[in-house]
Amino acid sequence: MLLKNLIENCPENLQEIYVGNIAFREEQCTRDTLFFRLGDKYSEAEAIKRGACCIVTENPAESTVPVIAVNSVRKALAYASAGFYGNPQNGMRFAGITGTNGKTTTSFMLASILSCAGIKTGIIGTLGAYIGREKIFFGGMTTPDPPELFRTLDTMRRRGVECVVMEVSAHALALEKTEPLFFDVAAFTNLGRDHMDFFGDKAHYAAAKEKLFGENRRKYAVINADDEEGRKIISENPSDVIT
Repeated sequence: MLLKNLIENCPENLQEIYVGNIAFREEQCTRDTLFFRLGDKYSEAEAIKRGACCIVTENPAESTVPVIAVNSVRKALAYASAGFYGNPQNGMRFAGITGTNGKTTTSFMLASILSCAGIKTGIIGTLGAYIGREKIFFGGMTTPDPPELFRTLDTMRRRGVECVVMEVSAHALALEKTEPLFFDVAAFTNLGRDHMDFFGDKAHYAAAKEKLFGENRRKYAVINADDEEGRKIISENPSDVIT
């Protein structure tokens, strides 16, 4: 895969660089890796030592390999991961479910209904990734990081999955993991008080979940209107909403 197919507005002199892997942790790097530097937690020097051929960062500095500056390295990682695996989201339909509680139960119920209707369905969520009843991946996260997410979607596409039911966590939305995806249906279960160590307060937690319901992210929305946050989402995104 050439770099120009993975990075928007790729500098002309870097467009023909070959990319054989995508990573954001140095231990994931092998030869010809496109390395996305997410802050200071991971070592750029170690990534290069392990085979990184190019660095993508928000804070460019001198390096022994080419460096590309982007506004959002997390968004760039998501789109590059999708492109690296051939944009597997194209040709499949997506149902995304967010909320503090009930995501897993709702996703398995919906997947069962779709399967009974004769639609080959995949699931991605807290319990792992499934095609039908077969578990194909377990990464320990509700919504996998982009390289794993789009590799999993590529596997599903290759095996004929027509619809993917996903748990979309607030973390995933805040960290832009699912940016390349458009959801045919986005569902909201409820909002509790969770993950305050990451979000700081309930308002920021809610704001992350609300990102799933903008009209540029979904076609239809199914909202629990008995929940206060659900009513807020409806008032701010009133088109094509089912309650």
